[in-house]
Amino acid sequence: MGLQATAKLTAVTMMMISLGGAATAAPTIEAGKVYLDTAPILDNGYTLDTWDPELGPYTGSGPAAEVELNAAPAARATPSNLPDAGDKVEYDGGKRTISSSFECRKFNADNGCTLLIDGDVVIYATEEFIIQNDARVRLMDGATLTIFVSKNATIDNGAVLNMDTWDPSRVTFVNTGSRPFRIENDAQVCAVVESPSGGLIIENNADLYGSYGGASLRLENDGGLHVMPGAARIVVRLPEATGLYD
Repeated sequence: MGLQATAKLTAVTMMMISLGGAATAAPTIEAGKVYLDTAPILDNGYTLDTWDPELGPYTGSGPAAEVELNAAPAARATPSNLPDAGDKVEYDGGKRTISSSFECRKFNADNGCTLLIDGDVVIYATEEFIIQNDARVRLMDGATLTIFVSKNATIDNGAVLNMDTWDPSRVTFVNTGSRPFRIENDAQVCAVVESPSGGLIIENNADLYGSYGGASLRLENDGGLHVMPGAARIVVRLPEATGLYD
C-alpha cells in the first residue's frame, strides 16, 4: 500500500514516511510521528495534522508530520477479573453515570444518551463496542476511561467522546483484535487509540484528536487525525521548535 496520488493533504505541507526495522513495540519516540506497520491509505480528502486546542491546527513553518513504519506498539493483554456485567450493556437516551469497571459481551450507547465517567473506569467489551447516533461520553474531574475491545468497535453517526476536556491521555482505546477500529460519519473523539493488529479507519467527516499506533491507518472522505501534545506519552510527540503554530 502507498499514498494514493489523488489524496489531498490538508494543513500539513508534506508527510515524511520512513522505514524502521521489524519491531513489536514502538521505538524511542521521535518528534511528530505516528507509528504504523504499513503505509497509510489517504484518499478523497483527509486531514493529518498537529493540533493544539488553544492554537488550532499546524499550518506551516515547522517540520511536517511523519509516519514511522514497521513500528506499531506491542499488543496489550486484556484485563482479567473485571466484574461481569452480563451479555449486553445498553444505554438508550437519557443521562447515566458510570463509576465502576466491568466486562461485557456487547456495549452500546445510542440515541443521544450522555454517559458521565466518574473515577478510573475500565470497560472490556469482548464482542462489540458501539457508541452512535449523537451519544455523548464526558469525563468528570480527574476521571479516566480505558476501553478494551476484541472484535467489532465503532464510534459512529455524530457520537462525541471526551471533546470537552481536550486531554486525549484521559481516554485510551485498546483494540486487541484483528478487525479495524472505526470512527466514522461525523463522530468526534479525543483519545489515544492502540490497534496493533486491527488498524484504524477514520472516514466521512469523522475526527480523532490525540494519537494513534497500530497496524494500519486509513483516512478518507474528509476523515481526520489530529496529533495532540497531550497524547505524547503513548506514541506521538510534537516538535518543540518555536513557530510550529501560526
